[in-house]
Amino acid sequence: MSTKLRLLPLMLLLFSVSAGAVPILDGDLDGTPDTLDNCAGVANADQRDTDGDGSGNMCDPDLNNDGFINFIDLGQLKSVFFTNNADADLNGDGFVNFVDLGIMKSMFFGTPGGPAAGPSVVASVPEPRTLALVGLGLIMMSLLRGRTVALRQRR
Repeated sequence: MSTKLRLLPLMLLLFSVSAGAVPILDGDLDGTPDTLDNCAGVANADQRDTDGDGSGNMCDPDLNNDGFINFIDLGQLKSVFFTNNADADLNGDGFVNFVDLGIMKSMFFGTPGGPAAGPSVVASVPEPRTLALVGLGLIMMSLLRGRTVALRQRR
């Protein structure tokens, strides 16, 4: 196989990235891009934010909204323990229980928002033109490989 044919997949990849693929970062893998995620460090696909403060419930055990997770919030959680209080139901299972206490404990003395999300996943949403070009390149590669196999069998 010639050097040009070996480089074809790499050239197609580089072309598809430069031809308009738009990188989308989703550090917590919940399906919501970090730029739109109300809890970018913790997976929360439903984006629940019952107190409307901009931080999703999964990373917002700051029940009094003072910007800190501390004993005041723990006292508020205690007062609604084993109820269905939506703001204190951090994981959204319908009950304030030990799971919610565990979430609060993991963030105690911190601030709402969860751990900082790093760009651990970079997905690409290519333009239709890019998909068509990549598809055409793959078809060409399969045709060329078929010819190479046929030529080798003749020898």
